[in-house]
Parts: sequence; structure tokens; C-alpha cells
Amino acid sequence: MSNSTINKLQSIFEKQKSYQWQVRQTSARQRIEKLMKLKDAILMRTHDLVEAAITDFVTPTMTAEHQIYAVTSAIDYTVEHLEQWMHPERVENPQDGEAYILHESRGCVCIFGTWNSPMSVTIHPLVDALAAGNCAIIKPSEFNPAYNQVLQEIIDTVFDEQEVALVQGEADVSEQLLKLRFDHFFFTGSPRIGKIIMREAAEHLATVTLELGGKSPVIVEKGYDPLK
Repeated sequence: MSNSTINKLQSIFEKQKSYQWQVRQTSARQRIEKLMKLKDAILMRTHDLVEAAITDFVTPTMTAEHQIYAVTSAIDYTVEHLEQWMHPERVENPQDGEAYILHESRGCVCIFGTWNSPMSVTIHPLVDALAAGNCAIIKPSEFNPAYNQVLQEIIDTVFDEQEVALVQGEADVSEQLLKLRFDHFFFTGSPRIGKIIMREAAEHLATVTLELGGKSPVIVEKGYDPLK
């Protein structure tokens, strides 16, 4: 990896670490506005995203569209409930006085995407991260060049990199991101890589959300055309 790439990743990360305190203080209304801008930008590029999915891995149009609408539906659900989620949750206190659960932002999160589900595995976690008042760096799979380019344009249109940035590259980019002191990691993939991420995260006590393995059995009938 070139020094310029290392410096770029470090620069983005440092910007987000500085900006995370402002993001943490945002209101429900401000977070909702960001989520709706993201949703609008995704819907405006639906055709481009579907075409990119077909180009990268010959996915059926219906499957590509389903991924998009699953994420926009998640945004709608989040917007509907966000204000309630942000309220302190009162709990019983065996001692005198009142006790509450306060839901706080983690800070800066890193999201690693997969090639076979580029929308739901990268953007859906971003929705959760934004709703919780975090900054985020997204590293999509390098095997989806066409899809990544559309996602890059969407993210660059909606966000400043001090809050959300999408970075592209090979495995060495992921390795460099793991060296940064993120507060939380999202990863979907193999148990082998999941162990690496958990080990690196433990070095600076970052939390992780891991989805490892999984099967999606399907019966394909003779004569099925995946492009229809």
C-alpha cells in the first residue's frame, strides 16, 4: 500500500474522531434529516444500482431491487421510531432515587461489506450507525467495482467525509483500517476473517457486530433466466 493511501485513511479517520463529538449531540430531527437524504439519494440511483449489480455478479433484477428497498424500508422504520429510541429508558432502582438507561453513541465505526450483498451489508449498518449518532467509514468488497462506484457517488453526495466516507481498495486497505482505533466494527463474512477482526478490535477494546457464515439454499428450475 502506498504512503498516500495510508495517509488518506489516517486523515479521514482523524477528521471523524474530531467531528464525532458534534455528531453525538445531534437531535433526533437532525439524524432523521440525514437518513431521509440518504434514502432519497438511493432511490434516485435505483436504476444505476440494479445495472451495477447485474454487471458485477449477474444478480436477478428482482434481487437487486429487493436489497435496495429492504434498506429504504429500514430507513423508514428507523425514522418512525428514532425519537422514542433516543429517550432515556427508566428502570427499577432498588436503592433510593431514579435510574435510567441512557443510549449513547459509540463514536467512529467501520463497516466492512461483502460482494454478494453490497447494499444490505454496507448501507443497512450505516443506517443504524447514523441513527445512533456515529461517524462511519465504509469499506465495500473490492469485487464489486461497478456497484462501489455508484455507492461512492451516493455517499459523496449526501455526506462530508468527516461524518461518512466510503473507501475502496484491496485487502490491504481493510488491514490498514483494522489498525485504526475505531470504536465499533461491523463485519459480515467468514469465521476466519471474523476472528481477525475480533482480535484486532480487542487491542483497543472496540466492540464488534459479526455475522459469520450462513446458508441460503435455493432450487433453480431448468430454463430459469437470471437476467429477467
